[in-house]
Amino acid sequence: MPSGKFWEWLGSSPESPTILAFHGFGGSGQDFEPVAKVLDHLGLNWIAPRLSAFAPRHSPDEESYLLREEFLRLIHQIIEDYGVKRPIVMGYSMGGRIALQYALCHQESVRGLILVGVTPGIRDSSLMLERKHLEDEWIQMIESDGVSAFQDYWQTLPVVASQVRIPEEVKEAIRNRRRAALPRELIFSLQLFGQGVFPALWDNISQLAIPALLVAGADDEKYLELAHEMQKEMKHGTAEAIPNAGHTAHLENTPAFAKCCEKFINKLVSEK
Repeated sequence: MPSGKFWEWLGSSPESPTILAFHGFGGSGQDFEPVAKVLDHLGLNWIAPRLSAFAPRHSPDEESYLLREEFLRLIHQIIEDYGVKRPIVMGYSMGGRIALQYALCHQESVRGLILVGVTPGIRDSSLMLERKHLEDEWIQMIESDGVSAFQDYWQTLPVVASQVRIPEEVKEAIRNRRRAALPRELIFSLQLFGQGVFPALWDNISQLAIPALLVAGADDEKYLELAHEMQKEMKHGTAEAIPNAGHTAHLENTPAFAKCCEKFINKLVSEK
């Protein structure tokens, strides 16, 4: 994989199933390392793009949808060039929206989909506009106050409160990576993948023919409800609640999340 653009954890064989994992807003591909370690006995190969590696050096002039399509095209081309065949695509929160769109665009080359704390987008145009205004305020905050101050603000949001359950050493490493982010990297993520600009995919998910595991923390009521709504729309969707976990379910209760994934992955592999 190109240096600096991806995190990798290699399994027992190049022929082993590959997980292509997309991190959440402000995060890093390295955030999936605790999950990769718990699932190490499966011999999986992991590839986790660092979204900020694809951020333009300057403010993008193109429309966000053009840059979003170019990002997905680049990821897919790199995956193909390196001989990865039919990855299982995983995504958390913002990364889950990316994973879902990637899977919809490349169903023929995706084995399965695992989404954690994900919405397919905002269906109501007025609510989407409200969200866009909020994300614009966040961009202004990043530009005026800096990344560290913005991260302090981010930690006060209710959706982040359950992260106190993340093991301290994991949480500290994530916190340090977030504070090391460049302003343009966070702005890039919001401009391309924020809920205020990301297209609602509700009308598309019924077209998804591949198996999908839709995960949310049992205490993350909003996203657990969304998981069940998505299950109803999908041909092969399965919604699962992770106990003792909120929005960041894969890190708040990694053993339970990994067990859920293992069952899903084993079924995918047995049916190939």
